[in-house]
Amino acid sequence: MRFQKWISASLLFFTSLFLFCSTAFAHMILITATSPFPIQLNTSSVTNATFTVTNIASQIPITVIDQSQFPAGLSIKNTTCGSLIAPHQSCIITLQLQAPAQPVLISTELREKASPSADGVQFPIIINVVAATVPQLTVTPIAGTNGTISPSSKQLVNKGGNLTFSATPNAGYKINQWLLDGSAVQTGGANYTLSNITVSHTVQATFAVNQYTVTPSAGSNGTISPNTPQTVVNQGALTFNATPTTGYSVNQWLVD
Repeated sequence: MRFQKWISASLLFFTSLFLFCSTAFAHMILITATSPFPIQLNTSSVTNATFTVTNIASQIPITVIDQSQFPAGLSIKNTTCGSLIAPHQSCIITLQLQAPAQPVLISTELREKASPSADGVQFPIIINVVAATVPQLTVTPIAGTNGTISPSSKQLVNKGGNLTFSATPNAGYKINQWLLDGSAVQTGGANYTLSNITVSHTVQATFAVNQYTVTPSAGSNGTISPNTPQTVVNQGALTFNATPTTGYSVNQWLVD
């Protein structure tokens, strides 16, 4: 009976000694970043990272036990570790980071223990969380001849933003069309608003000369030529001829 106890105690001692020596001179597990976190991350964004934990002991099956203490926002999303792993086999740990709303430097580590042993391995995790920047786009205004556009210089706008342009024609002209990247998007109108801008654009206002209608009419006892309404551009000219009936003469020309 004493011999059996001695044998059991000896086995326990040598097993402990073996595990101590194993952990003292060589790690039993290895952590590699299969898909690491980015070095820099925007605030309030969400990202995942995957790590592989491998049993690198030559003959000893082990169980990987997580001992990590993560800051708020960082957690284990899923894992295949926690059960016995044969030598040269691996388990997978996926971490998820919900970045805080304020910039911060996250410095922590993934800590895994090989059981049964005192062996533990740490994998450093450093992420610089920075304020999210909104991409800026350029909108270039163009005025056609015989008018102006305001604003008249290139405009920087945040992605998703809006811009409003105003057009002013020269005297005797009117706003004809608004062109976006060369294609007509609006006929007339003193203003044009470009909404939800997602790419850079050109906005052009075109102008056309004013046109007027002159309607001829003849009084009794004579005719006028031409005798149908006539269209004339601003500052243009029209000539009309009057022919009186026999025994009559042209008396007056009336405008409006």
